[in-house]
Amino acid sequence: MEERETLLAEWPYLTTLPAEWAGFSLQLSGAWQGAVRELFSYQSKCNKRQITVVFDKATKDYMLRWDVGLHSYYDMNYIHPDRDKFEQCLVAGLGRVLQLAQDPLSEGKNALLQQKGIYDWRGYQQFPEKWHGFERFITPDKAFPLPNGAYAILDYSDFATGSQFLVLYNQLRNMLYAEKKVARTPVATIEFDAQELAALEVSLTKGLERHLLLMRQEAAAKQA
Repeated sequence: MEERETLLAEWPYLTTLPAEWAGFSLQLSGAWQGAVRELFSYQSKCNKRQITVVFDKATKDYMLRWDVGLHSYYDMNYIHPDRDKFEQCLVAGLGRVLQLAQDPLSEGKNALLQQKGIYDWRGYQQFPEKWHGFERFITPDKAFPLPNGAYAILDYSDFATGSQFLVLYNQLRNMLYAEKKVARTPVATIEFDAQELAALEVSLTKGLERHLLLMRQEAAAKQA
């Protein structure tokens, strides 16, 4: 409680934040994680989504971090060394961030993905929602934008081990491909590279289960 009161006194803007917003719940922190101090977050635990505002003592920047499932990154639109100007950015845009985190289609569909047929692709439905300890977290009808110009279109995650099989579409290269993490460590694969959804579906039908099983074994070995 004392930490919370200190935080509110340090930054009066925090007193204006609603306790519930766009399906998220406000949490005030003030805790340090190394050189980074977490100031507040909006959490939707049941949907595994969290937006966190922090201060980085090393760079002297205020920043906003997205955590959506196992996807975690700082938003380049919300990094500023001046707290007052950073606050202005939050006043103007935090509601939009929360809406997009909860529903990536809240501002409409991406024209390139729509033209590619990604939103309407149903080939992934042949695979179980829960499979060998992984659960389907992102699907093409709610493709999720990432900061590198790619969209996550299919995500199988094991949140307990931090392992993930991810299918992406890079709109700049017009390329479909897969990325893997085992215990949060990237593992390269080119097996699912494709130009079209039909070819991707063939590759997934042949290889997705095998990769999930292999990732399960690798994650268990890392934990042993």
